[in-house]
Amino acid sequence: MQTIVGVKYKNSTKIYSFSAPDFEVKVGDKVVVDTSNGPSLGTIAFGAKQVDDSQLEEALKPVLRIATEKDFAREKRLVEKADKDMPIIKEKIVELGLDMNVTMVEYSFDETKVTISFTSEGRVDFRELLKVLAYTLKCKIELRQIGTRDEVKAIGGLGLCGMECCCTKFLKDAEHVTVKMAKLQNLSLSPTKTGGLCGRMMCCLAYEDPVYKELSKELPEVGKTIKTPEGEGVVSYNDILKQRVTVKIAQGDNAFKIKEFDLAELKGDKKPERDESFSINKVEEPKQPKQTPEKSNGDEHSADEQKLKKSKHKRRHFNNKKGEKKNGI
Repeated sequence: MQTIVGVKYKNSTKIYSFSAPDFEVKVGDKVVVDTSNGPSLGTIAFGAKQVDDSQLEEALKPVLRIATEKDFAREKRLVEKADKDMPIIKEKIVELGLDMNVTMVEYSFDETKVTISFTSEGRVDFRELLKVLAYTLKCKIELRQIGTRDEVKAIGGLGLCGMECCCTKFLKDAEHVTVKMAKLQNLSLSPTKTGGLCGRMMCCLAYEDPVYKELSKELPEVGKTIKTPEGEGVVSYNDILKQRVTVKIAQGDNAFKIKEFDLAELKGDKKPERDESFSINKVEEPKQPKQTPEKSNGDEHSADEQKLKKSKHKRRHFNNKKGEKKNGI
């Protein structure tokens, strides 16, 4: 059995195991640890715990000490130095005509080596660049070609959800995402809808895939003919999360209706709910004219008398106008 502690580096979401020190350390403490690339600054991710020797793949490196103000000052100075050297490195790449996009420059804690991460569409012969940079920067150079996912992980950014990218925030390893996952979740295959900043499909599609697989086991396939409480129909859509099935039911004479059923209702475990279907090619019934209440005989006579008075008034007015014209008025 060995006692270990977990340490996480600044630009990494992975937690590395180190041999627990003799002094006390707490989660969140800044420490200096020994690595294969020399001393490095890290943060305690989990406290001391015992593990079996069979679970350890290699010999553990020790935690050297709790970080001091001098260590923090050195880290700040190295970051500023890397930012200052970035334009120089890019200038040398342009001079040599290399197809490289520098993503990150990082100095080791003891300033003996600088690691330059870059992306490129193909293989790059950077042997001449190594010589030029070693002479210019006066230290050991390590050129590391990374993928687009690693580039986003190093730089960071915001996803379509408005949150920080998962690979930058907490993902230890890149998720394997396929087009089949997006299809199962009824998502658009457009890169603007399902693509991340790296240009590949979003890692979060893999989080929900097991749930969708489990919920879709009992749902009928789209296009399959099934029996419903209202007769046989063809499945046109499945709402996996709500466990509802949309069915197209034939009504005869090239007419059909679309209705949504609960999965439990199709199994016979649930009583039918209110009818939410609608029909295609359904003939509407003609509207019946409004019936006016019948009038009594007294009302009919009064209406006739009013019409007679109006006609007499119009005739009298017309005769008066005619007489005025004859008299020259």
